[in-house]
Amino acid sequence: MFISELVTIFHSAYKMHEFDRVKCELVTRDTDLKALVGPLKEESELQRFTRIASEIKQKGKEKQCEIRKKAKESYESLLRKIKSNGLVGQNLVWELKTKALECEDFELKALKRK
Repeated sequence: MFISELVTIFHSAYKMHEFDRVKCELVTRDTDLKALVGPLKEESELQRFTRIASEIKQKGKEKQCEIRKKAKESYESLLRKIKSNGLVGQNLVWELKTKALECEDFELKALKRK
């Protein structure tokens, strides 16, 4: 049963004085409940936004991990090819590591710009 139906029943079943008293009580309760529900809705929205922000942050971290993993795999693949061709030298390995880090940094900067 809805409040409007209750009001109609009370209006026709009871005297006007009693009806006014009940109506006043119902309005007071409704106001009190709305006052209680307002902060709860705000808290619920805040929790929802916090959860969404955490999910976005987590996805960003996962993307960074993917970029680092790809850069490492690329570096290791190049190093294996160079070792198999017999072109290993200390300077060459150092240059490869530097290039791999530069590529990783470039990809991370590109990701941050998005």
